[in-house]
Amino acid sequence: MENTSSPRYPSDNGDLIIQTSDGVLFGVHILLLRLSSSVMNDMLVVGSGSGERETGGFARSGLCGCISLVSCEPVTITEGSTVFRALLSFIYPDSIPTIFTRLTSLMPVLDAAAKYDMKAIIHSLSLQLMRGTAGDTLLYEDPLWVYSKAKQLDLTDLARAAANATLTIDLGEAPRRPDAANVPASWILELVTLRTKHTQWWKTKCQESIPVANMNRQFQQISARDAFYGSYNCQCPQINYPYKIDPPKDVVMKIMERPCARSVREIDFHQIIKCLRCGAAAMGHYREICLLYEAEFGKF
Repeated sequence: MENTSSPRYPSDNGDLIIQTSDGVLFGVHILLLRLSSSVMNDMLVVGSGSGERETGGFARSGLCGCISLVSCEPVTITEGSTVFRALLSFIYPDSIPTIFTRLTSLMPVLDAAAKYDMKAIIHSLSLQLMRGTAGDTLLYEDPLWVYSKAKQLDLTDLARAAANATLTIDLGEAPRRPDAANVPASWILELVTLRTKHTQWWKTKCQESIPVANMNRQFQQISARDAFYGSYNCQCPQINYPYKIDPPKDVVMKIMERPCARSVREIDFHQIIKCLRCGAAAMGHYREICLLYEAEFGKF
């Protein structure tokens, strides 16, 4: 495979050449690598004292203590050029850090940052996963994968956020990647315990009847002083006085499967209940409960 030079970081730039696994050469600056990575700092520190000492293609000058190349041979790394270029975007002050739109693109960069102990990059990537920068929060693409990776890397905040995100999926049916398939049983127990806690909270709320008001044909309130809306009754057999329905079993089942406000807001109440009025009433009822949920557990 013929080597090529990176357009953004040409091989004649800097004082060190890095060759990625796909044969791309990057000219980089040793000082920036040392400042960003404790692992690279240890690799690139070759000794101390007066005079020059050669070690692994590098030499330290006894006059200024700087490291310089004594060989033009590139240093090979196992990461591909896409991953390494993303790492450099966080390291170089004149670069804009990469903003990821797919989880599958971010996770290899997180692995590389953890491998080289690049703490600032790990922190930045964790924030991207939790807060999102381009559309929805990335960890929801595969929260179980993010959770297992966060636990492996001892990223407490990210693990907590990913654990909450697993409430939006069915753990039994969630696809598991190789590095998330054989997680310790204690980690799975944490997720099950969390889900049980949230399920119990929602189960209590799902015992409450859903208030349903009569509406006019435009589904508008006739008077702000009216306790109910105008006379537009539905034919729902479950409706009872005073204008309430019991929570439909299909609605309760969906909430129990994914017990969090995020998933409840995605439920199509009209499609389940088969009634525009009762569906709208159920949607409004559970949206109010979602606000109570977020007041107690926070938004995620």
